[in-house]
Amino acid sequence: MPDTMHLVDPALRPMLEMWPTIALSAETLPEMRKRERSLLLPPADPRWTTLELCQVPGPDGAPDIDLHIYKPEGTTGPLPCIYHIHGDGYVGGSAAQLEALHRPLVRELGCELVSGDYRLAPEHVFPAAIEDCYAGLRWTVDHAATLGIDVARIGVMGESAGRGLAAALALMARDRGECALALQHLTDPMIEDRTCQATDPHPHAGELS
Repeated sequence: MPDTMHLVDPALRPMLEMWPTIALSAETLPEMRKRERSLLLPPADPRWTTLELCQVPGPDGAPDIDLHIYKPEGTTGPLPCIYHIHGDGYVGGSAAQLEALHRPLVRELGCELVSGDYRLAPEHVFPAAIEDCYAGLRWTVDHAATLGIDVARIGVMGESAGRGLAAALALMARDRGECALALQHLTDPMIEDRTCQATDPHPHAGELS
């Protein structure tokens, strides 16, 4: 296996070396999820924002979806909205873990933000996760007036696994014609299908496991 550590900025290498290496398997997945629940992020600053928790119907009789709805205080009129999808390899993560990131984003942008959970792999196979995301987005669009959201200014956003789901969600919204999106914000999206080939990996594509 090639050593690609030289591709990492020297200032970032100590952090990378501290990052735990996990051989993900059915046996280690429960422990990984347990550790995620105590994920160390700065405490969320609740000032100037509000958070409403609600459950909305899942797709086709699936379990309800937990939504976190953040709003900036002291604003009037319909606001733009970000529908944010959390990441973590499609097998972990949750919307609740990102409160410390969502609140300042809402405050700085003056928008609402809706973040929903989705069913995780491997217990739930495709298309469970993306259908949950679509159901959450569809509910947000259908209730935009009640939520104080400008239905013409709703966008999707995600990182890690969430970026792939956000990209797929934008395509689903386009093809189904029920939700008109204003934008998609994909943080370092993995949408190139040639970066993890089993043979002759590109020297800048990192290491294969």
